[in-house]
Amino acid sequence: MGNYGSLAEYVIKRKAVLDLLDKLRGFANVDEEKHHLEDAIHQLICPMRVDSNELCIDDHNLWILDDRLAFYNFFASDKPIRSFTDAASRREPDIAFIYDSCVAWRESERACDTVILVEFKRPGLEIYSDKNDPLIQLMDYVTLFKSGKTVRNRKGNVISGIGANTSFHCYIVADVTDGLAKRLRGRFDPTPDGKGLFGYTRNPDTYVEVIPYDKLLLDAQARNAIFFDKLGLGN
Repeated sequence: MGNYGSLAEYVIKRKAVLDLLDKLRGFANVDEEKHHLEDAIHQLICPMRVDSNELCIDDHNLWILDDRLAFYNFFASDKPIRSFTDAASRREPDIAFIYDSCVAWRESERACDTVILVEFKRPGLEIYSDKNDPLIQLMDYVTLFKSGKTVRNRKGNVISGIGANTSFHCYIVADVTDGLAKRLRGRFDPTPDGKGLFGYTRNPDTYVEVIPYDKLLLDAQARNAIFFDKLGLGN
């Protein structure tokens, strides 16, 4: 009964987190029609300016993006690339995941199969330029990672090398407003549900997914729906 109670408490927490995500993707100030800053959603999904050595699984909600992300060997949130690679750069990916060894699953026996990068943008953001274009930012990060080669944790221990076989998977978490759509026009295909975008880039070779906030919420709700239903929580 104790284990069931703990599981029920965890599911209730997930429901509350998704309810908060639903609020954060809307206006922070209805009268002024101003959306919440992307930092609010970033902080909800994963605390900022920390890495996985400073967190346990209960300290973040990476399951909102993908349940598998919680089991990556190392990730850094809003930390300078140079703090965990050899790349001489102060730039800070919103979240970077380094896939080396993993608690629950593995893709293969090769070292560092995948690096995942996440870039958040403010819900409803319309005005984009080269400076805040999420695709340009992510492609720059991928290039920096490739130039850095070696990845270390905050204690200086080498985690794994980034080699020729390392693949890069990037998430852009942002509403596809007219401003963003113009920046991405002709680059990607729509997802089967028609809500997001996906595709590949060349130079650097990268797989990219664009996830609007309504899709982020709906997909997370769908993955957890059976648990919510069992507890009578609904969506």
